Amino acid sequence: MRTHFDILTIPGGGVAKVDAHQDAADLIAVRLAKLEAVRERMRKVNTLVRNRNAKGLKRLGYADSKVARLLQPDSENRCAFHTDYKLRTNYQQIVALRRMARELESMDRIDVSIDQEDYLYREDASAQTISFRFTAKPDKALRALLRRAGFILRPSRNTYERTLDCTGIAAASQLRDHLNKRMH
Repeated sequence: MRTHFDILTIPGGGVAKVDAHQDAADLIAVRLAKLEAVRERMRKVNTLVRNRNAKGLKRLGYADSKVARLLQPDSENRCAFHTDYKLRTNYQQIVALRRMARELESMDRIDVSIDQEDYLYREDASAQTISFRFTAKPDKALRALLRRAGFILRPSRNTYERTLDCTGIAAASQLRDHLNKRMH
C-alpha cells in the first residue's frame, strides 16, 4: 500500500503531505477541479485561435493587443495558443489525479464476499476487481449474460472478473439477483 506522500506526488506539481487521507482526497479533488477547468479553457482558447475568432477571444477577457498577438500566424501559417504537449501534460496530470482518487476511495472500501450455493461473489478493494467463481461451469446463456455485463473469464483463477466501480457493482447486483432467482 502506498503512503500518503506517494499518493500525493502529482506529476507537474505535487500536493503537500497530509496527515489524514480524507484531507488528501479533498486536496486531490480541488487540484483535479482546477486542472479540468484549465484544460477546458485551454481547449476553448485553442479553438478560437485556430478559427481566428477575435470576438470570442475578447469575450474571454483578452485585450486587443493580446488578441492580435494570438492571431498572428507562425511561419507555416498556423495559429495555436497552447501547444500539444501542454494539453497532453495537463491531461496526463488529470488522469493521474483520477487514479489517485480511485485508490484513496478503495482504501475506504471494505472487501465483500458472498458465498452462495452455486457461486462465490467477491469485491476485492485492493485489486480493484469484482469476481464471480462458480462451482460448475456456467451454461451458455449465463456466460453470455456475464459477458454482456462486462465480466471477463480469467481461466488461471477460474473466475469471471471486472473492474470494481459503481457500474460494475450495479451490474453484479443485477447478476446476483438473476442467479438467486434461478436457484429458487
